[in-house]
Amino acid sequence: MKTPVFLLLLLSFSVLNFSGRIENKSRLVQLPIRFQDGYGSFKKPNIGFRVLGWHSIAPDWARTESPITGIPDSWNQITKRQIFFDFRQFAYQNFRQGLVSEETVKEFFDPGYSHSGHAYSSDPIHCFVNIIYGKTPDGEIRYKLDANNNLDFSDEEEVAPAELNLQKLDSLLDTKNKQQVTYQAYRNSKTINLIAPVLVLQHKGSIMVNIPVHGEATIENKRIDVSSANFGSLDFDQVAICFEGDRGIGPYKMNQFFSINSNRFQIVGVNLDKELLLLKTIPNDSLVFSGQVQLNAPKFRLQEFKSTKEISLSQYAGKFLLLNFWGSWCAPCRHEFPQLKSVYNQLDKTKIDFVGVAVDDFEALEKYLSKEPLPWKQALVSEDSPIVKDYSIASYPTTILIEPNGKVIAKNIRLDFLLDSIKSTMSRWYEKEK
Repeated sequence: MKTPVFLLLLLSFSVLNFSGRIENKSRLVQLPIRFQDGYGSFKKPNIGFRVLGWHSIAPDWARTESPITGIPDSWNQITKRQIFFDFRQFAYQNFRQGLVSEETVKEFFDPGYSHSGHAYSSDPIHCFVNIIYGKTPDGEIRYKLDANNNLDFSDEEEVAPAELNLQKLDSLLDTKNKQQVTYQAYRNSKTINLIAPVLVLQHKGSIMVNIPVHGEATIENKRIDVSSANFGSLDFDQVAICFEGDRGIGPYKMNQFFSINSNRFQIVGVNLDKELLLLKTIPNDSLVFSGQVQLNAPKFRLQEFKSTKEISLSQYAGKFLLLNFWGSWCAPCRHEFPQLKSVYNQLDKTKIDFVGVAVDDFEALEKYLSKEPLPWKQALVSEDSPIVKDYSIASYPTTILIEPNGKVIAKNIRLDFLLDSIKSTMSRWYEKEK
């Protein structure tokens, strides 16, 4: 599946934007951003870790590996991986070097496209750091991080990864499991050398890594903390923000809306070349459409799968509607269907309906539905379709509950509570309407 692509940053904005629609003009706000070690005000579950397995690298990427030295002779089950600070840069440079095909990289972006307000280097740069890990003769896991990025591990310390504990992340940042590493980035058409921390832990025998760096900006005397891909990268293509002191709401993600002192803003992204957090002001009298809770659901027009019939939001006016974004390739999506069907069968269809939005290909969806039919309507879309963008769908499955008045009332209700939540929400609504 594709990685969501960051839009080019423009100084003037039209009515239509990436994940929400605004029926009024707005202006761009540019806030200087400072990058700091640590997670800032972000808390679990908005601090993610990449799992590094023990399997070999995918064949399509095998040619991108560089030869390394200094691997401990006493280790068993030795595995080499790369921790990426900017994976799109890595994909682009290897495409330009002829090491990976256009077919391989096109799922990330069209070659030559600029993201985050900067271009990519055609020449190879160290936009990643290598890590090796294995097991000692007594079965203990050890790793080495090529902190100086010289492809030689003989000058690096052998470290036993601590156990991942989300309750004690801040204290783990003070251990040797966090190491400062050197890497390169392409900024303002130049390659620059940078330093960033990398945290390496273990959980149930797997190596877990993240990059504890956040940005800080200030608006109306409030500090905004900014993360990149849940601390999985430093490309800031997938931005989230939260406020100092954690106000109990948020974090807000790319293109979502938030208010400070009665002023409303939308998150545009980060310009790394200029080190700016970009926001848009949204006039309070603007009519905003977004997949964000408490805002107007974006209108859509879809075609029912294997049919010429139209599916549109307006068809469900006066009823609740549950949108289920999924794909046959998504194991968690498939896993929840028995319970989701049970919920559907217990609801009054005169008051609520479901619509499935399958981000898939025709043959795969047809094959799945022929074996596991679903009782509600399905529409087949691509990941760059308007409904996916307008509703800011970044993970699957995603469910969005829309009220009869067209406002988003809930998102990703836990499946165990879904039936009771829908029933209580409907009950409150119809009681209010009496």
